[in-house]
Amino acid sequence: MSKLKTFKEFINENLWADLQDRSSGEVTRKEDDINHMDMVGLYEYILSHYEPVTPNGEMTYGTSNMAIVTRGGDEILLTYNFGEVHFYFNLLRKKSLYDALRKQFYVIQEQTTHFRIMPKGDCTNQFFIDVLDCIVANTKTLLKKKDNVNENLWADLQDRSSGEITRKEDDINHMDPESLCDYLKSKYDVVDAYDDFYCSNNSFRVPVFKYDGCIHCGLAIYNFSQENRSLELSIKNISKFKKGQPVFWKNLNKTYSVSIKVSTTGWFKIHISPKGNRQNDNEFFCEVLEFLLDNIDTSSDLAFIKLLNKKE
Repeated sequence: MSKLKTFKEFINENLWADLQDRSSGEVTRKEDDINHMDMVGLYEYILSHYEPVTPNGEMTYGTSNMAIVTRGGDEILLTYNFGEVHFYFNLLRKKSLYDALRKQFYVIQEQTTHFRIMPKGDCTNQFFIDVLDCIVANTKTLLKKKDNVNENLWADLQDRSSGEITRKEDDINHMDPESLCDYLKSKYDVVDAYDDFYCSNNSFRVPVFKYDGCIHCGLAIYNFSQENRSLELSIKNISKFKKGQPVFWKNLNKTYSVSIKVSTTGWFKIHISPKGNRQNDNEFFCEVLEFLLDNIDTSSDLAFIKLLNKKE
């Protein structure tokens, strides 16, 4: 999977000259048509035109999907893959919104709080924006349109190009599992071909080390986008592990909140949580991963071998 370029890399490729021509109306690029935007472009477009209604609102994106969510009394989740829009909200409790959506689109109820929304024409990026606009116009719990969009957008572009502000999507805490996977692959090389990074819609796993020649251990996030998100290190034999890594085990418990559970398969799940008011977010996961790689004792009799190496 190719690595997405940063905004500064685009700047270095004469983006500003192009922006000036477009702002003056001299040229119109194909990708300025919303239907030709990839997920990154569409994400940028939404960020420049909308903002969360509450502090609990957030938006994530991957190579081919996007999710907009707000948490609170009425939790709403709107997801978009190229070709499908799903709305997780009890629409029947909001009849005006339900009726407004049905006037413009086909609305199919999958479950009590799960509705699939389909276009009456082609399924395009514009269709997704039309769905979003309909929701914004009929509810005040997801997003709202920004005022003075053009002025705010150009000021934002200038600040970002000069490094004065950081884009929300450049913060790893707003990455979905697929984007976090790409980020870590850019930082680490996998040592053993047997192991690799794994990600799904709601979980993420990276290989960390192996011992006794064949027992592979990984660090995983489960319930990725939910409040009960958990970070787990899988160990086959906990007593053997503690004996082989006494200093590591002591430092782990000293640095983080640690609890142990046994899975139905017999593996021990070491739950690692931050202490104090720290959030269990992507940044915390990266910190724990680095802690594990830095502190594991590879001179142990159990022959511990790291499965990731930092790239130069």
